[in-house]
Amino acid sequence: MVTIIKTISIVLGCCFCITTHILAEEVSRDSETVDYVSDAWEALHSGNHEEVVRLTEACFKECTEQALEQQKSGATITNSNADEFPELNSVGACLLILGTSLRNQGEHEEAMVAYNKLLRDYKDCRCQNEEGYYWRPAIAAQKRLDEMAEK
Repeated sequence: MVTIIKTISIVLGCCFCITTHILAEEVSRDSETVDYVSDAWEALHSGNHEEVVRLTEACFKECTEQALEQQKSGATITNSNADEFPELNSVGACLLILGTSLRNQGEHEEAMVAYNKLLRDYKDCRCQNEEGYYWRPAIAAQKRLDEMAEK
């Protein structure tokens, strides 16, 4: 009986360690995803176009597959549940940031490609501001496309 209890304790301990490790990896991955967006905003505001491009490419490499799955899932994405779609939000926000950076560089055609990709493939993404409120990058992208068309 004591052997069975020890065996069960060891198995449960291993399950706990494995689960903790998996959860830690998920939190770490989510934190890294959020960092792409924060770092890309920072690069945009400092005028570092090369860093915006590098961060957007890294975000795409890591998150595109899951972002597309999240967009195509059929789930209704709202401000209340937006945090359940971190990859979608990160890819969409990075596309908006990239488009803005390209526009700031005078590369309007490339900016339009980034904005249109956001509208076509990641339209339901959300971005959280510093106060914790969510807004829709697709609306901002459409506004910027409209502004560019007027010029």
